[in-house]
Amino acid sequence: MGEVRPLVDQAWKYIEAREIDRLDEVFADDIVWQYPGGIKLQGLEQVQGYLWAWLDAFPDLHHEEVDSGEWNGTLANEVRIVGTHTGTLRTETWEIPATRKTITWESVEWIKVRDGKIAWWKEYNDQVPFLVATGLIPDPAES
Repeated sequence: MGEVRPLVDQAWKYIEAREIDRLDEVFADDIVWQYPGGIKLQGLEQVQGYLWAWLDAFPDLHHEEVDSGEWNGTLANEVRIVGTHTGTLRTETWEIPATRKTITWESVEWIKVRDGKIAWWKEYNDQVPFLVATGLIPDPAES
């Protein structure tokens, strides 16, 4: 096993246990975390705030590993993320009221380590299932 996998596993354990304050054990202070849509979080405090917003909206959020590969301090990790949308998802720019639906989305995480901590995490995911389930777009399958 490489150096990245154990850090990512621990990060997910903290996220799913709602122990966001412990992420400093595995994340660099200057971590950069990017999401689709141009969202770029810089620094541990921004990442923690963003994760709290998701956990407030999806208190049972959890992931399932699908596949992964690690080389030279980098991990490509395919995951399936599941959560029940029971709270309002709030960010600085928008709010999505609770739908009470269980939502599943597929994601690929590209993660790099520097000096023994996660320094860069970029997520690529199919946003359509999330957008349909929250009512932000019509279901293309029903067109």
